[in-house]
Amino acid sequence: MDVPARQMTNFRPPRKTRWARGRVLLALALLGSLALPTLPVDAQAAAPATSDRGTIDLFVQEGSVVQPGQVVTVRVTLRAAEARRIPEQAVRLSITEQPLATETAMRRFIDRQADPTLRTLEVALSPEVLELETGDVRIPIVVPGDPEAEGAEGVLYGLQADLIESLETPEADAQISQRQLLTVVPADAAIPATPVAPIVTLSVPPTGGQALSATELEAYTAPGGALDAVAGVLRRYPATIAVDSRITLSIQALGDAAPESARKWADDLGELGLEQFALPWADSDPLATQAIDTLLYARLGQYPWLHSANITGAQLESLAQRSAEAVLVPSTVVDSDRTVVQYGAARMIRVDQELSDALRDATVAATEVEAEAALQRVQGLVAKRAFSQTGEALVVDTGRLPATAISLRLESVLNRLQNVEFVDIVAVPLEEDASELALGINESTPPREDNEFVAGVRELWQSDVRYATIASNPESVVVQRWNRYLALFSSAWLTSPQAQQAEWERAQDDSAAFQDSVYVEQGSAITVLADRTELPVTIRNDLPSTVTVQLVVSPSRGILRVERPTISVVVPAESFQRVSVPVRSLANGTVPVEIGLTNSVGSPLGESVTIPITIRAGWESVITIGLAAAIGLVFAAGIYRAIQRRLREQATSDE
Repeated sequence: MDVPARQMTNFRPPRKTRWARGRVLLALALLGSLALPTLPVDAQAAAPATSDRGTIDLFVQEGSVVQPGQVVTVRVTLRAAEARRIPEQAVRLSITEQPLATETAMRRFIDRQADPTLRTLEVALSPEVLELETGDVRIPIVVPGDPEAEGAEGVLYGLQADLIESLETPEADAQISQRQLLTVVPADAAIPATPVAPIVTLSVPPTGGQALSATELEAYTAPGGALDAVAGVLRRYPATIAVDSRITLSIQALGDAAPESARKWADDLGELGLEQFALPWADSDPLATQAIDTLLYARLGQYPWLHSANITGAQLESLAQRSAEAVLVPSTVVDSDRTVVQYGAARMIRVDQELSDALRDATVAATEVEAEAALQRVQGLVAKRAFSQTGEALVVDTGRLPATAISLRLESVLNRLQNVEFVDIVAVPLEEDASELALGINESTPPREDNEFVAGVRELWQSDVRYATIASNPESVVVQRWNRYLALFSSAWLTSPQAQQAEWERAQDDSAAFQDSVYVEQGSAITVLADRTELPVTIRNDLPSTVTVQLVVSPSRGILRVERPTISVVVPAESFQRVSVPVRSLANGTVPVEIGLTNSVGSPLGESVTIPITIRAGWESVITIGLAAAIGLVFAAGIYRAIQRRLREQATSDE
């Protein structure tokens, strides 16, 4: 259904206030006929949901919100890995002996941090599953609880599906295991709605890190493009929008040259009336960005959003001091169930980690089955909050990925979230005052390899900054380099470390090319015949700014003396400059001459070139004397011939 955009903050979809009342006599009759095992067993530490064999998942076909005594079907799905098959084995379905009494217990169960006692419900034969294919096992169960009980409240149970060796070994260790939540709500129970604030990230793949071209923008924003598709979903299902500033700034930079589709997309987004906030360029990690920001370039935005829970109190305070009005942090950073928490000068907005992980799983799920299983975990997590009636909003991330990755399933995820019986969709409380003062946070530091990566990027960035000092407008030269490095910290790499490494290698190549933008053109060998002459040198500048460099000429032997070893040269932007270097030859021979560039403090710029110079000193004098002698001989011969002719003429006249 279409929702008026400007009403997002107060939007409340229609809700059922009470569950439909019914008696499940058939379910009670079936309870005895199913003959399900009832022997309680201690839950072993659950195996992972994914192994080298494949994956396992489960969900309740009737929905994860059910009534006591209801007969439901649990669908367990096996997916075989590539080049592996899953042979015919068995699936063991278990339920927690007792309801998960607290939100903490529920979250620990889902995260496999706790192993409560389980009761086996059924052990069923599982089919053979071929490589990259799926196979299902459908197991009917009776929901725990008395459907006739008065005044009962909603509870949550944990379900666990295990792939085991065979029916003959029902208590065998699990090869693959998955957990699910079962929300049990009596027919006459009224559950207050819980406010949920989903965030939808609008970003594009960060590869290259530079401003988006008109062609790229058109591909993303034209009808059917990824950004257009996500914007279309947001017209129907409200959410708070986090917009990658790389997109908006690229559109602004192009101005009238920006594609019409991009300009329209930006206008339409603003007219939705939904709460929005800007992300840093390429949705870069604020902490990593702050760590390399030697020139205070970082535009962290009003609401910096951390990529992980690895943060210290000092870092949080620093973010607050850099104009951050609030910092979005994973819920694990602070021990609180409040949405907005104050720590020192920092106002924190908690983003529920477990809910966000489940929503992300649903958004990027390869199959409908996997998406449904993830959504049922979301539903259970929200239900527990509704049962506790805290009234605090749950801020969740629907998938912090480029629009190209979330556009396919985003609509079904938001639709499902909106239509959960006990959910109210609200905006993220970006401007609300804190409702709790935290005396501390759960401090942690990134792994060593992450710190080394940040240090490497910082070092390369600083070298680019030093190089840019030759430009008349250094900022205009390095701004693109800064954006390039920000993209290395994009959230898009969180699940793609190999892709990030490849991008880092490309960034190093880009830096090397950047630091070779002003260079001496390689000249050919030169022969010097005179005692004094000038060496021609050409300096080329590929940067979009005029540069001032020092030309340094260094002969490797003393047979050639450079009259001006260092010459300051101004080279126009994207042009070249020819320089004549005066030299004096002192002896004959061949001498390699190294010609390089430095900045104003003598630091080398790029690679130097070497030109061989052959000296033939003294040849000028020999040639001059020879010419003079030749001229003298010619003159003398002329005089001689003239005298002889005069003598002959005189002798003739005497006769």
